[in-house]
Amino acid sequence: MAISSYFNKFKRGVEFMEGREKIKLSDLCTGEAMHIVDVAFLPGEMGDYAVFTIEGKPESFVFGNSVVTEILKQISDDGMLDELKNVGVVFSEKSSKKNRKYICMDFVD
Repeated sequence: MAISSYFNKFKRGVEFMEGREKIKLSDLCTGEAMHIVDVAFLPGEMGDYAVFTIEGKPESFVFGNSVVTEILKQISDDGMLDELKNVGVVFSEKSSKKNRKYICMDFVD
């Protein structure tokens, strides 16, 4: 194993994050359909969480919440990440039964 590849495992980011600015997931709650371009998962204290980019926002990346991460993880596990680029996604804020606000994503044609 090359020395550089050993130390790369300690890197705390994803290549597509470099040079981009983090935006809030709530900034995507516009009611407009968007396309997710890149998706990766980073380890966190509570498990992996998603980081992704949106078409039309090349200067930005977004961290997913637990709801979005769970959906993207299932899409990844099902081998459908390449197909995700072709499907519109609408992000919206919802309220849980306990009246807690969260952001979810719905797929549109």
